[in-house]
Amino acid sequence: MKGEKQCSPENLNKLEQSLSKQNRLRERVCKSRAYTDEERAALGVNSQDAFEQFWSSALTAKANFDAQHEHGLGRVSKGATNLASSAYGFLEYFRSMLEIITDFSAPYGSMAIGTLCFLFAVAKNRTKMEGEISATLQHIRDRLPSVQMYQHIYIYSGELGQQLQTKIVDAYNSFIDFCIAAVNFYSRHSFYRWIAALRGTGEVGTQAALVQDAMVQVRFLCEDLLNQNVNDVKDNLKEVKTINIEQQRHIHDLKEQLSVLQTTHDFETLEKVRKLLRLEPFSAEAHLKQLDIHRSNVRDEFRKNWYPSETSDEESDAVLKNPSYEEWRWSPSSQLLILSGKNYSRHTTHCWVSPVALDLAANFTASNDPNTAACVFYLLGRRKEEDTYAHVMTFLTHQLLSVNKGPLQDKPQFDEMWSALNSYEAAVSSPSGDRHKIREKLRDAALRALNMFGAGKTVWIILDRVDQCRPEPHLITPRNYPGRDSRALLAALVYLVEQATVTVKVLTVVNRLDWAVEEQLDEFGRSKEGSMVHLPLLQCGQSRD
Repeated sequence: MKGEKQCSPENLNKLEQSLSKQNRLRERVCKSRAYTDEERAALGVNSQDAFEQFWSSALTAKANFDAQHEHGLGRVSKGATNLASSAYGFLEYFRSMLEIITDFSAPYGSMAIGTLCFLFAVAKNRTKMEGEISATLQHIRDRLPSVQMYQHIYIYSGELGQQLQTKIVDAYNSFIDFCIAAVNFYSRHSFYRWIAALRGTGEVGTQAALVQDAMVQVRFLCEDLLNQNVNDVKDNLKEVKTINIEQQRHIHDLKEQLSVLQTTHDFETLEKVRKLLRLEPFSAEAHLKQLDIHRSNVRDEFRKNWYPSETSDEESDAVLKNPSYEEWRWSPSSQLLILSGKNYSRHTTHCWVSPVALDLAANFTASNDPNTAACVFYLLGRRKEEDTYAHVMTFLTHQLLSVNKGPLQDKPQFDEMWSALNSYEAAVSSPSGDRHKIREKLRDAALRALNMFGAGKTVWIILDRVDQCRPEPHLITPRNYPGRDSRALLAALVYLVEQATVTVKVLTVVNRLDWAVEEQLDEFGRSKEGSMVHLPLLQCGQSRD
């Protein structure tokens, strides 16, 4: 509030008159022998700290004097202490008015603390005056809290603001007049005060009444201003609300623009990755559509079970209730589960266990909740010329980046990912064409993509018909044997499960009629107990070791 308010000429004139009265009081006190040095010193007090220090010293001196002269120590000291308490309390409230006065009319108002201190100093040395002054000031103080309460609410603007300034100046002046009148009255001889009482000329009482009335006027006007400010605040809130609505719309538009930019950036980044991995263009929607079609085809083939006593759904439920499946599904540890199913008939195209994996993939990918666990899947056996180790692993790597786009916008993280992808590309482009090195680089790139997920995340990888993994056309040799590339693919998945820093759950389906996976379980490079589990299943849902 400092320096922001202007005092009207009329109010400045009133304050100048009050200052002149206080100066004349000081001149008279300095010349008069009716006052002690201590009382004269009180006029020099100009701050609350000085006020408190003065009274602390004064009370100590009075207590020592009373003790030495045995002047009813308890009674007299109690009166002085009560007066001091009134002085402290009154100044605490009166200070609010002084701050307002000095705010718009500095240096006026600074002398008032000394005047008030002088009044209390004179009262301290006049026993009867202690009680009367304390009682009068208590009545005045009862009107002062409103000033303190409203000093941070009202504003000096408009007609009411100017009226309030005038009321405060009038209250201040009337209080100074009361202080001077009280000092003059109680400094006179007791005979004079007795005569004045007989005549009913109570100048001090009159001044006290004027002060109280002035304080009440301040309170009433403050309440009017408070009501006005409440209405102003309501109007301002309406304006702010309107502005906020516009800002929210603007923020919403900016967020949409940012989202479009991020989506575009993510798409361009994923396109770079796709081209580097030599994948054909595809869309997530088409990938999910393929899952729906494949699920439907598998269900249709097994709609009529070879065993009339059980339906396809009942067979799937039996797998879901298998302890090994439940352990894999709900345990907090990373693990690869191989569901190796054996169809009752060799004439069927699909594996009867496939619906378990396909349904799980559909459930995970159907949710739009960003908090849903990440899931990627690959369906082998639908396009045999593409279902190679390289195609499956590059596709899964690209999918892992697609479902975790946050790190794509983190340059340090993506730079590391890009470096791993380039290492794979360099190995592929190398004239030597070392198959083992190529697969190792691709496996490491997939591991890097997995580790880009945040701590505590679980990533689900689902592969149907791993037995359909085929060698790259240019790598087909007489030495190729059934399951060789399927074994390499499972070995890579076991490596990811054991080395990833996030929880990785891998579910694979194998048709044992096409690949006897149980004969090669020791060739998958497992190094951690429990990281891989093989669950052999007959079509009726019966397990077989």
